[in-house]
Amino acid sequence: MLVSLGEYLVDLFVKPSLDAVTDEITGLIGGSPLNIAIAAARSGSTSGFMCPISSDSFGQRALSILAEESVSQLIAPCVAAPTAMAVIELNAEGQPRYTFHRGRTADRALSAAQLVEAIPSDCRFLQFGSLCLAQDADWASWRAVVQEARRRGATIGLDPNVRTGLIDDPNDHRARFSQALGLCNILKLSDEDFELLAPDQSPAQTIPSWMQQHQIDLAILTSGSKPTHAWLKSGLHLQMQPPQIGEIKDTVGAGDTFQGAAMSWLSDAAIHPSKLTEETLARLLQFAHAAAALNCQRSGCNPPTKAEIIDFLKRYPSR
Repeated sequence: MLVSLGEYLVDLFVKPSLDAVTDEITGLIGGSPLNIAIAAARSGSTSGFMCPISSDSFGQRALSILAEESVSQLIAPCVAAPTAMAVIELNAEGQPRYTFHRGRTADRALSAAQLVEAIPSDCRFLQFGSLCLAQDADWASWRAVVQEARRRGATIGLDPNVRTGLIDDPNDHRARFSQALGLCNILKLSDEDFELLAPDQSPAQTIPSWMQQHQIDLAILTSGSKPTHAWLKSGLHLQMQPPQIGEIKDTVGAGDTFQGAAMSWLSDAAIHPSKLTEETLARLLQFAHAAAALNCQRSGCNPPTKAEIIDFLKRYPSR
């Protein structure tokens, strides 16, 4: 099983009204870890999600979605705390701006003992990051799960998915990120994440340094429509241009879809990241790029199925 742990929330998409009186608001269940769990399931993996879920209407909708997507919800029963909210406004290029409401919400009703107990016996891959690292009070519980899963032999993926508006202290957050680097086999981050975590530094120098210091097997840096860079612990560096086809609706969830698909590809191929070659790394990136490209042709985070990804790769072979 591939387990994704961390927050879920409701995304409230706001489309300003021309008359400036009533805005159009659409509510969708989301959150990076939940999105990754769904992307992995649609990409072909047996997938589980680990987060306390609210008994409110949004929480019940989240449970329905997980069931519809065949994603196992690993924490029960529901909690009385409300579902966290993210208000999302899109600019003219479809790039999202987030405002979060997350005080005493369900995703923060954490018990380290309960979380550790919920780790499935067949957990082979575990993905964490995002708001797991945002507050020190939450990190201790999430870290306990990652440490135990790693001790049991799971391959650990990390996507920091930095959200500055929710971080308690930037310096403390960087310290937690450093701890997280020491727990992961796979690091995936965007160029925006890197700039926030290592301002004024060069990815080409800093990321390999992180890998050497923390014994990370694979690191991937995405940059939107610009080339993606990937490094292996062996020193191999691969650069690949994402596919540039079709109309882009928006980029919401593109990074989550990429990571869910990448982790799913590794799980399906039964390849530990330390065993990747240049050829298999290229195939991994092609699969994840295709998934993210298809997601961007749809509104919101709506990852493609494995069949859709395979069809895309047949129609648009990588050059």
